[in-house]
Amino acid sequence: MFKKIVLVFYMFFSFVSISKEIKNKQEIKREFFEKRNIYKFYKSWKGTKYKFGGQTKKGIDCSSLMQNLYKERYSKYLSRTTLTQINEGVEIKNRKNWKIGDLIFFKNKENRHVGVYIGNNRFMHSGSSTGVTISEFNSYWKKRHWQTRRIK
Repeated sequence: MFKKIVLVFYMFFSFVSISKEIKNKQEIKREFFEKRNIYKFYKSWKGTKYKFGGQTKKGIDCSSLMQNLYKERYSKYLSRTTLTQINEGVEIKNRKNWKIGDLIFFKNKENRHVGVYIGNNRFMHSGSSTGVTISEFNSYWKKRHWQTRRIK
């Protein structure tokens, strides 16, 4: 009887271990495709100048860039402004849980800003001084971080 119990426990934990491994492989594959999707989008917009209210390759602002990304790469509609996008999806409070494709919102006294997380502590956005670029989530951005949201 004891051997049967041990065998059942062994089989159960082996199954749990295998299913976690499968989940990890699926997550890695999903992240690879997500990142590739965003990089393809980035390559087509890279170097586009920032323009407040802009929505074209002649000039684009941060929220319009995110709106275009989600429409083109995810077939999802995002509202037009940072202040309305902040209400979409679900908030991801713990930075350890950020995933590629999550929207990262920033604010200071007078401005709001949004970018998309691409992994490895980096995000893509349209910055007022840089245009469409990829930036490091460094101390400058950490101080201004408002929230991170996942669009489902």
